Amino acid sequence: MTKKIFLLLFLILFSPLNDLQTRAEFFYSPTVIIVPAPNGKGKSTVKISNPMGRATKVQLSLREWDILPDNKMVFRPYSEEDKNSILNYIQISPRQLTLAPKQEKIVRIATNIPPGFENKEYKLTLNMLEFNSDFKDIKTNDADRKYGLVVNKEVKAGAYIWKGSPAELKTNLQVKKISAEKIKTTDNKTVFGVKYQLTYENTGNIHDRRTIGIRLTNPETGKVEVELQKIGILVAYPTTTEPITFSSAFTIPKESDPTGSINPDKNYEVEFFLTERQVYNSEALDKKRPNPVIKLEKVKI
Repeated sequence: MTKKIFLLLFLILFSPLNDLQTRAEFFYSPTVIIVPAPNGKGKSTVKISNPMGRATKVQLSLREWDILPDNKMVFRPYSEEDKNSILNYIQISPRQLTLAPKQEKIVRIATNIPPGFENKEYKLTLNMLEFNSDFKDIKTNDADRKYGLVVNKEVKAGAYIWKGSPAELKTNLQVKKISAEKIKTTDNKTVFGVKYQLTYENTGNIHDRRTIGIRLTNPETGKVEVELQKIGILVAYPTTTEPITFSSAFTIPKESDPTGSINPDKNYEVEFFLTERQVYNSEALDKKRPNPVIKLEKVKI
């Protein structure tokens, strides 16, 4: 039986579709960090900027996580004495920074991973705590205090170490099944909604991140009524057991149908397509990998 995993957690933590940066008074880019480390040695940078009219402080740290065979996400325990922890071979500089108003700074991530570590994708979160140690008289709950500081906001970004050559690290995303159904909406800004399910597997060893788009076609005329380039993002981690089913929904906005030709009571065909992979700060590395747009079969709704 196909197992289902709800990727809401991954999308909340690691997806640029969800603007996590609104939770904090600083901005960072890229939104997902890839560190290529073909021989264990790699480097990348993250830009952190403060658009506010007051100074702020940010403290950075890393945590390692993985997906177990039962498709559950788990954070790995860390110890400075653990020589088998990848975190002991990754440096962040600086780990703490003060940003004046309108100032931006660069944080460097460097790896020096020993040969004994497996060539694969290592999954991390880059945790950024915004705080102001001058406000120690502010009353906060114990849960809000970390490292003895008063924490204003905490933001987590996805960070991935790609240890190995492009020939060794590959994705192999295959969509096994697609289904969709039309749903009525009461919002006067939308024509109707569509609920859909993608069943896929990724038999590669690194994750695949794709923007999902659709074309809505009138089956009687063959005319494409609406094309939406981004209705969601699929983050497909390597599957270790059975295929995974991803469920989500989107709406057809009225502004995409200015002539009003779409009739909510009529039947249509919707064609899903997965755009080219998003690799953020590792474009040169990704050019060595096949990267086609994946078109899926049309579904009647």
